[in-house]
This record gives sequence, C-alpha cells and structure tokens, in this order.
Amino acid sequence: MMKIVTTVLTRDVLWQELHFMIEYFRGMGVKKCGVLLGYSWGLYYYDDQPWQEEQIDLETLPEFICQLEEKELGNFGDSDLVISLLAMKWDFCHESDIHFEFEDHDAVAMPFINRWKALGYLK
Repeated sequence: MMKIVTTVLTRDVLWQELHFMIEYFRGMGVKKCGVLLGYSWGLYYYDDQPWQEEQIDLETLPEFICQLEEKELGNFGDSDLVISLLAMKWDFCHESDIHFEFEDHDAVAMPFINRWKALGYLK
C-alpha cells in the first residue's frame, strides 16, 4: 500500500477535492462508498457504539457531511472523515490535509496524484 499526504488545504479546496472524487467515481459507475468518522466527529456520532465504517450513497456524501456540521458534531477539515472506494482510502484529515492510500501502480489512483501534483498540493 502506498500513502501520500497533501499539503494543508483550505476548506474550499477540500470541498473541491471531495467533489472531484465523487464525480470521478460516478463517471465509473460507482454508487456507494465506505465512510468512517474519526476524531472528532466519531466521538459524538458513534457515542458509546463501536466506530464502524458504513456504506452510503456516493452522491449523498456532501449532504451527509453538511448534516454532521449542522448537528455541530464537527467540521469538514477539522475532523477526520475516511472514505473508502475500491482499494483506496481518503482521509480528509482534522489537520486540513488529505491522506490518500492506494495500491502501487493503481491506474485509478493516478488522476488524483497527477491532479495534486499539477495543483501543487503534494508535499
């Protein structure tokens, strides 16, 4: 497994990257993604329950995040949100960066890596 981490990104850029990811996978016909809430959303969302990944509709992911914020459980970019798609994971981290895990030489991962290089988001 390979892992890269972006530079610290603004909230607007995090949203742009989330939407890019959603559109990319929707174009491939992917309809669901795994979501695991980490620090600090997970403290309030899961309460005393085990922290477990749940499957949600990819299209409703932005709405899901907005609902968490409206309930004041945390903020996008200030709380960990781990999204799993195919054999890849994106951690939209509480430090306002993105941790991306993928298999080495995974062609599906390359558009993200190339995009982030071109935009200067890689350390």
